[in-house]
Amino acid sequence: MRRTLVLCAALVVFVLALAFSSLSTGRAVRAYQQPDPCVRCQSRCQREYDKCLNKYPVEQQQQCHDGFNSCIVDCYATVCEQ
Repeated sequence: MRRTLVLCAALVVFVLALAFSSLSTGRAVRAYQQPDPCVRCQSRCQREYDKCLNKYPVEQQQQCHDGFNSCIVDCYATVCEQ
């Protein structure tokens, strides 16, 4: 009788330990990642380029292309290659 009681108690402790250990999921802590400054600069160039394309007709869009190219070159010279 005493042996059965000890066995049942051990089984209950084992099941409770198993249940509580499976309830707590090991979530990894993720640090906030700052956006890459180079990508932000290029995104700004793209937004300005899109606004320019929407503003001017097709015949006058060469200035948009030139502005986009100079913006990308400026991004690489001042931000991306630092």
